[in-house]
Amino acid sequence: MKKYVASLLFLLVAICCSMPSCKRKENVETIQTRLLHTWKLSKIATDDNGNNGIDASEIHPVANGSVDKIVFNSDSTGLQTVVAANGVTTEYDFTWTLGKGDTITRNGIGNNVIKYHIANISSTSLELRNYSEQNILCAYYFDRN
Repeated sequence: MKKYVASLLFLLVAICCSMPSCKRKENVETIQTRLLHTWKLSKIATDDNGNNGIDASEIHPVANGSVDKIVFNSDSTGLQTVVAANGVTTEYDFTWTLGKGDTITRNGIGNNVIKYHIANISSTSLELRNYSEQNILCAYYFDRN
């Protein structure tokens, strides 16, 4: 009887060890998968003192009554919806690509190309930076919507 129980126990352990894990595979988050959401602009900043950085005093909330949302879709398309304080809504369709160095290239209507550097991204917040036409550093702070 002991031999039977030992053999059965050995067989059970061998079967359990040879079975693949039933644990659910976790999705690894990348910059691209984190981008694939709707983001609402919460703060903006410009390097007013010209020190090539964004200081805390240069960060300001968006204007009351205005809403700016941006959506990055998995098919490399996107939509930015801007609702001005007076209620006028404007939508901007675009395509986007993620490049080296955490750069997003956004191509809109009329070949309007904007390149952003992803300064920070988490599951709940996104910070994009670029330089204006006047070569001033700008930062855009988004919250996941």
